[in-house]
Amino acid sequence: MLINESELIAKVILSNDKVAYGKIVKHYQQAVRQYCRRLSSPDHALADDIAQDTFIQAYKKLAMFQGTGKFQAWLFRIAYFQFLQILRSRKNNEELPDDISSPDHSDKTLHQLDIENAMNKLAANERACLTLQYSFGYTQQETSEILDLPLGTIKSHCKRGKEKLSQLLNLPNENEKKSTITKSNVA
Repeated sequence: MLINESELIAKVILSNDKVAYGKIVKHYQQAVRQYCRRLSSPDHALADDIAQDTFIQAYKKLAMFQGTGKFQAWLFRIAYFQFLQILRSRKNNEELPDDISSPDHSDKTLHQLDIENAMNKLAANERACLTLQYSFGYTQQETSEILDLPLGTIKSHCKRGKEKLSQLLNLPNENEKKSTITKSNVA
């Protein structure tokens, strides 16, 4: 958390202090860009555009931030809705192109590339839920609040996303594990 986050927010709201907002942006920029890159992977230029739009929207709507939750979560929510607007404008509500041949991936291990490629094949809502939970450590309840979706929907997106990742990465999912245990007990 930013040391004087609430003071900086107050300065921006009360006196339109752009320096204070610059400090807020600098503090959260990396996390927001990382989240946007996961959502729009492998299109890093698109992620940067979404992150920029997120901070512009946050500036315009800063007075609407109620301070009841984490400011970062509020930014992630804005980023997610910016991302959805782009999906809608592309008339594709499921996935962005899944071309992973990007030079930014050269320093990653093969396993990381497999995971990134598999994540790119998930539906946007599954990718968003899993990213918030596993990359940023939010609970399902917090993810529900960030994405403005019911908790049951978040749980479904996570379950489906994990099942798809298991299939894409050729890992046994929970049902296959139970089936294997039962078969080995019978034999």
